[in-house]
Amino acid sequence: MLINTEKGREIFDAVKDRLDYFQTTTDKVMQTHLREPSKIHPQAKEFEEYYAKYGFEPTMKHFGFIGWRYKIKGLKKIMVSIIRKFIRNA
Repeated sequence: MLINTEKGREIFDAVKDRLDYFQTTTDKVMQTHLREPSKIHPQAKEFEEYYAKYGFEPTMKHFGFIGWRYKIKGLKKIMVSIIRKFIRNA
């Protein structure tokens, strides 16, 4: 929880006895994306152009988010999981 105002401090002080909390610095808890911009995916421009030209569903199929490619990726994850369990129990 970040306290940014005096009113926020007053509210926190009123309820802090009922909370588990610890004090820290923003440097220790700040997420990477809050400190610096995220990196643009290498295919971002291609994705946007394809989407503008063909629309949602063809783009999702082309980039593998739906359709048979997506299903194969899911199946592969399941198979790898099963094989790993089998190897561990052997």
